[in-house]
Amino acid sequence: MNQDYHVGDLRLFCSVARHSSFIGASTELGFSSAYISKRIAALERQLNAKLFDRTTRQVRLSAAGEAILEWAQQIVVASRAMDGAVLDSQTAPAGRISIVTSPRLARRRIGPIMQAYRRLHPGVEVWLETTDQPARELDERYTIDIRIGPPTENHLVAQHLWRGRRILCASPDYLQRRGTPHTLQELAQHDCLRYRDREQVFGQWRLSGPHGDEVVRLEHGMGCNATDVVVDWSLAGLGVMLMSDWDIWAELKRGQLRQVLPDYTQDANIWAVCSSTAAHTPRIRSCIAFIKAQLAEGPLSLGPESG
Repeated sequence: MNQDYHVGDLRLFCSVARHSSFIGASTELGFSSAYISKRIAALERQLNAKLFDRTTRQVRLSAAGEAILEWAQQIVVASRAMDGAVLDSQTAPAGRISIVTSPRLARRRIGPIMQAYRRLHPGVEVWLETTDQPARELDERYTIDIRIGPPTENHLVAQHLWRGRRILCASPDYLQRRGTPHTLQELAQHDCLRYRDREQVFGQWRLSGPHGDEVVRLEHGMGCNATDVVVDWSLAGLGVMLMSDWDIWAELKRGQLRQVLPDYTQDANIWAVCSSTAAHTPRIRSCIAFIKAQLAEGPLSLGPESG
């Protein structure tokens, strides 16, 4: 038996056991279900024991899992106490934090947030880089990738920052001239302003609605890979766009934009993604917690979270 198991894996194991669900553990801890499943499998290999009996509907502790659970809980409690003692002995976070995110999110939210974080923790060196492509060098070049949409890499740790959605909207001027679409078929005949966020398929919108996921193919309108330009086009009355509600919350509140086809949306959750090594460092935990708090409340808040 390999006894060099990670305390973080034991914490995941305890959470899955508590909820009898990988999804429940994901909701509690903010990690993706795929990541939790992978780490549990690694722990089972290290312990040479099957910890859960899995079915399509339920996750239950195996006999070995029940025997290990009490010991795992004691180790997790002791580990948290040790972490607290170490954190209390440190004066402030220090070291380098490299963040990569989309240009609009960096300019409107993450840049100002990190400015405030740096004032609180001058010992931290911050590098912020913008790109519309997923970061592929986490832990080598970048520490944190703040991205929109669900993470797909099983080897990375994803922590949920904000619950949002993309909505369809247009300016009152455009809707007065062209009419308001009431079906997806009507939408396809409108001028649609296309924006590709990272690896989205350009030229189509996949929307969740009353009948599940549906795809709208876009053949009319304009397109750009910069959200600022697309928002400006929409405000100028050039067409219908699909944009994150938190990104245009102020324009919606002022009446400069109006939502259309409200039954059709697309997930636009914000995640902080990092390597499993970085996720457990106090510096990174402190930074991600600060970003999450600032996005939720205060002058840099993204507005009301989507339900």
